[in-house]
Amino acid sequence: MRCYEIKVVLYPCQIICTRVKLVDNIIIIKNMALIYEIHKYQHDDFQYVVASTNKYSEIKVKNDVERMNTMLNESLKTLGIRYVFIISDTANSSYKERKRNSC
Repeated sequence: MRCYEIKVVLYPCQIICTRVKLVDNIIIIKNMALIYEIHKYQHDDFQYVVASTNKYSEIKVKNDVERMNTMLNESLKTLGIRYVFIISDTANSSYKERKRNSC
C-alpha cells in the first residue's frame, strides 16, 4: 500500500512545501520553495524578470504588480508593456535553467 501526505510549512520569510512519499517503508522527501516573481511582457512576449522574492507575501507582490501596471503611461500601454505576477517553484527545471543563464 502506498501513502501520500502533503505538508506545508510556513516560515516568515518563505514558504517551503515538503512532499513526503512512503514507498515500501522508504521515505523520500522533496523540498520545493516557492518564489514570487514579477515578469515584464510586451504583448505576449516575455521580456525579463523584474523582481524575484521569497521574503514578501503573495498578496504584497500581487499588489506591487497592480501598482506597477497602473503607473504605466499611455505610450507604454500602447506598446503592449505590462507586468505579470508569477509563482515559481525552485524544484522546476525551467526555474533552474533561467537562474543558471542569468549568472
